[in-house]
Amino acid sequence: MQRIVTSDVGVFKSVEAVIEDWEVLLTDYFFARLVSEEIDANRRTPQIELLRHYLHQDADAGRQNARERIWGVSLFERIKSFMHLEASPRRGPLDRDEALSVAVEHLATTKRRALIVFDSMDEYDIGNAVFNRTLSALIRFISQFNNRQERVRVKLGLPSEIFPEVQRASANPLKDLVTVDQLSWSAIELAQIAAHRFQLFLELYDEEFAVQFRHLDLSKRDDVKAFWQNFFPTVHENRYSAPEEPMTYVLRHTQLLPRQLLMMLQRIIVRSAAATGGYREIKSAAITEAVETTEPQIASEILGAFRHVYPFAEDICRPVFANFPTIFSYDELENKWRKKGRSTMQSHPDFEMPQFSEMLIRMGIIGVGHDDTDRYYEGHFSYDSLAPMNVGDGHPLCLHPIFSRHFNAAGNAQRKAIIPKGVAAIKWS
Repeated sequence: MQRIVTSDVGVFKSVEAVIEDWEVLLTDYFFARLVSEEIDANRRTPQIELLRHYLHQDADAGRQNARERIWGVSLFERIKSFMHLEASPRRGPLDRDEALSVAVEHLATTKRRALIVFDSMDEYDIGNAVFNRTLSALIRFISQFNNRQERVRVKLGLPSEIFPEVQRASANPLKDLVTVDQLSWSAIELAQIAAHRFQLFLELYDEEFAVQFRHLDLSKRDDVKAFWQNFFPTVHENRYSAPEEPMTYVLRHTQLLPRQLLMMLQRIIVRSAAATGGYREIKSAAITEAVETTEPQIASEILGAFRHVYPFAEDICRPVFANFPTIFSYDELENKWRKKGRSTMQSHPDFEMPQFSEMLIRMGIIGVGHDDTDRYYEGHFSYDSLAPMNVGDGHPLCLHPIFSRHFNAAGNAQRKAIIPKGVAAIKWS
């Protein structure tokens, strides 16, 4: 779409014109998919024939080229190959609104709804004016499209890391982003997902052992706890030689994302299997090794997710947090920024301590001290919030466990492990 927007460098395309481009591409694609799938499923209605008629009308070279550049040739070539089902109920041309009404009528007749999900974009060039305008137009199109009828919905998945930039890209965020939902996970939900996957694995590769877990209801907290207790050691010793519940130890080294936990557990299970010859016991040494090995991958993934917003994040964090305590005050962080951070950002004179602390909070690198227990220092991190916290003088702060070793930080005088608030809430024991 960015290529279409910039196809004529001598012409400025307004947001309204780009919205029209999105409508052509997305609605045509939806109609083509609907026709293809309904014919395959033998749900042949007069409305489907009308939609096929619409897709063939006025198929000029420019429109066909745009379709093929965005969606490829296969789907629309397949539509062309379909034989006429019957004499077309209408010979005259349909406009796009009429075609949408026909599609909605078909769905109502067959008592179904349609959901169009776009969640596969990999590059978010925030800061690029053309990208921002293209994204703004897409958001506006989706808002307008969803307001026109109830039976077809478009959902756009965007990473929460760039939500503030998405808000700024939108021409009217109060209107266009009024129905935004954030997908987030709790610690117990992640433990349930992992338990379910491991149970399925055992059903395939150790069915004799898996039988004893079939009575467990993995939608219940106590049953999830009972499941993992069959594999994990009773306690796991952390870097301060303090005992922890093993699943808590693993979870607090994530930002509560499924792929992070599953990556760690897969390595834990594989390493334990290599030591024991099976999948019935998880070794404490495998837990330590897997977490320490996986931490750099997770840290790099988080830093990469913000590369269009903060491309310099790693370069500035390494000197600031090297040999820095994991529990500290805002004043201590500011002092280290002046000594080690500011000189790194000479090419960005507007990037000062307020921007630095905002970056750290947004990325979930640091959190605000929330509670102090006999075993943990609990921090409140903003990686699960679309509106990150503001911090300033007097705030107690802490470094997330993922980044402690990654940035070569020191420990803390309290000799307490950092635990994110969301993980502390799981209360395994």
